[in-house]
Amino acid sequence: YSGADQTDVRIAEVGVTNGKARYSGSPNWPEGSCTLRAKFVSEDSSFSDAYSEPKPYKVGMAGTTVSLSGSPVSSHYGEEVTFTALTSLPSGTVAFRNGNDLLATEAVASHEAAFKTSALPVGTHIIHADYQPADGTNYSPSSNRLEFEVKQAVTALTLTASPAAVGIGEEVI
Repeated sequence: YSGADQTDVRIAEVGVTNGKARYSGSPNWPEGSCTLRAKFVSEDSSFSDAYSEPKPYKVGMAGTTVSLSGSPVSSHYGEEVTFTALTSLPSGTVAFRNGNDLLATEAVASHEAAFKTSALPVGTHIIHADYQPADGTNYSPSSNRLEFEVKQAVTALTLTASPAAVGIGEEVI
């Protein structure tokens, strides 16, 4: 393996079976372009050591996931709701958005980030959780969304009359 800095790194030593050598693994290479090549080291003095032609190779980022939930599943205007994002990696940040509007950016701890609010207006909202892993070099960001409804606040109306009983023509307050 030879990365962007052109430093050669040995990734594995494998045996040859029926004239073929095979490597299968998950080395922790940084994202970007690199060059792979194989070196044959003969244990038999009848054969010389040999190198393969260099082969360009592209290393991509590993994927991540984020799930999003709201509690309660819907609310009334002015009620507090908690949005919770669960992530596939234990650290990073989650930006919570209502459509394109940023609500908050919270740190991920132990695969979880949460945001509380009671300021959403009445209506249906598309809440997004945009996850940025702490290791942005080897892992790609991810996002998820949910539809969340804020209903009108429940209005309570109480009628009292004073005095409790009156005669005809008397004033009621």
